[in-house]
Amino acid sequence: MNAITQIAVQGEGWETNDDMLTHFEEFLSLYRELTQFVAGTGQSPVHKVPRHSNTTPPGASDPRLDEGRITHPDSLLWASLFNARYQIMLTELYLAVAQPRPSNPGAVGRDALINHAISGEMRGSMGVRGLARKLVTLPRLAVTPGGTETPERAAAPFEIPGVLPEGIALHWAHFRSLLLQATLLADAILAVPNGPGKPTDVEMTRLNALKTADAALLAAIPTA
Repeated sequence: MNAITQIAVQGEGWETNDDMLTHFEEFLSLYRELTQFVAGTGQSPVHKVPRHSNTTPPGASDPRLDEGRITHPDSLLWASLFNARYQIMLTELYLAVAQPRPSNPGAVGRDALINHAISGEMRGSMGVRGLARKLVTLPRLAVTPGGTETPERAAAPFEIPGVLPEGIALHWAHFRSLLLQATLLADAILAVPNGPGKPTDVEMTRLNALKTADAALLAAIPTA
């Protein structure tokens, strides 16, 4: 209840607390600090990332996607892994709250899924936070033959399917599909021989650990 109360007074409820900043007040404070820093130094402390970052193929119907489309093959792999982990996080939260109390105490029980979604998929080095940080170091555009890498960086796309499954049974199937997809993407990244998307030794270790953790989740998913 204390956690729910804190969320409410941060701006998600109808009551406020003078001792705790709302989300709006936090963002306003950050904005003011940022503008003062830029005015004083002439430098920007943020990465130059594109608007509407996406992994859609060229020729998509929305022209706004052109300015943010990731076309570098290495960066596309990392961006696709980001999308998979982001969708895994959202699916875990759905499956957690959809379970009756008391829930399964195992790896795919209510508490375990919530903890994994927050600690692993949201904050982990190979989750949303870690992969977003990785993407801003990678080139957005593919290098043309004879050309050189452009300074434009990629960014987290936060893409989800246009149509999501309905009902808990289909969500379990979707969860399984996402974990399998993430494993294939991790393998593809591990196989990058050279270039900007080649994982470091630390990243290789983390990707392999991620595959092991995903395999454990796959084994725990109910089949009926």
